[in-house]
Amino acid sequence: MRALSLAAAIVAVYAVELLALEVRIHTGHASALEPGLPLVTIGKPFFAIGAATNALVAMCALAQAALLYLLATVKTHDTRLLRFAIPLGVAAMLALSLRTTFTNSDVYYYVYYGKSATLADAYTPRAEIPPLPAGFTGLNHVLTAPVVASVYGPAWQQFDRALVGPTRSLPQAVATVRLASAAALALTLLLVAALRLPATLTAAVALNPALYYAYAVQSHNDVYAVLATVAGLALLRLRSPALAALCGALAGAAKLSVVLVALAALSVARTLRARLAIAAAILAGCLALSWFAGGSGYFHAMQSVGTTMAGKQTSALQHEMRLTVQLCAITLALAAVVLALVARRRYAAASLIFPGVSGIVQPWYFPWGLAYALGSERGTVAFCTALPVLAFATDAGFTDTFGVHATSLIVGVLVLALARELGGPALRRLPRLGLVS
Repeated sequence: MRALSLAAAIVAVYAVELLALEVRIHTGHASALEPGLPLVTIGKPFFAIGAATNALVAMCALAQAALLYLLATVKTHDTRLLRFAIPLGVAAMLALSLRTTFTNSDVYYYVYYGKSATLADAYTPRAEIPPLPAGFTGLNHVLTAPVVASVYGPAWQQFDRALVGPTRSLPQAVATVRLASAAALALTLLLVAALRLPATLTAAVALNPALYYAYAVQSHNDVYAVLATVAGLALLRLRSPALAALCGALAGAAKLSVVLVALAALSVARTLRARLAIAAAILAGCLALSWFAGGSGYFHAMQSVGTTMAGKQTSALQHEMRLTVQLCAITLALAAVVLALVARRRYAAASLIFPGVSGIVQPWYFPWGLAYALGSERGTVAFCTALPVLAFATDAGFTDTFGVHATSLIVGVLVLALARELGGPALRRLPRLGLVS
């Protein structure tokens, strides 16, 4: 019963958090893009109200972290009732998420890219907003000139075109994207359940509020890369290494940085030769899909957008700090890959390091490492516990109000990871969950 109480408390705290976020949204400058399709304009809310709601959301994030830790580590003998309750909790959290005000302007870019005449057009920056199809002129209120090229991998971009292409209006397209993202999250959680982890660990993953906010409320397309890596892990459990490698390649071809997660998470075979074979297949598949499906335009788009983002740094010090953090993250991520490939070892903090590879860290990047974390009990507990706090602390609503830059947090995470994990514990085998045989 204690596990059930903890699970119910997590759902309740998530409901309170969403209510606080609604208050924060509606104290800002909201404008209606079209009837039934709200768009919140990014801007600082009145400080007293913004600080109060942010403080409430911060307390919710801390409470979620504590509850998730207790849930993941609680000792229970009768897990049948908990396994029955998990789907009910998932359904409740999805329903709460889809009823929350939509504020992610990235989805409008998903629609724009999906409606491009060709894939090459999506990877082409535009000096001016191009003519839009009938029913989609509302995008003129969202897009800004110059319109940046898509930096999303061709695997996801083709899926986006298939998803958005048949839609006839902007509200329909956005609703389709949101529902597809929520469905992808639900499928990811179903695959996690199929791994047959201990019930309390499954519940800590399936009821993690940060996953729902990033991928059901905000509908970020990173969910598809996370889905592919978890699917690869499930296929390895079914002894299908070729299909698992294909899933890893698809993850990288949807979000290039996630290929490192796939390499580390799917290196679970008994022999070094088998692990290297899977890693080679993942890399070859990712590069082949990215090049032959996306072409040179995809890589040029990533380079141009990266240059643009670097140019937006407010000071030389900020720019140097971002590069330093990115270099540290890349080093640690590569260390995680090497440890997994060569010695089938993992360190718990690595699942939270992968987002730093991109340089510009966003809250919805932190779930990237889910498949890697699932390989060990300590890794899963650490991942589930830290996720709500990290997602909140890097949220623009918090950082804008209080003037805290997300980079400072990431530097702290990297330093702690280096001190704790590379100081010795990283070189010891973590408790296995049956995923690493």
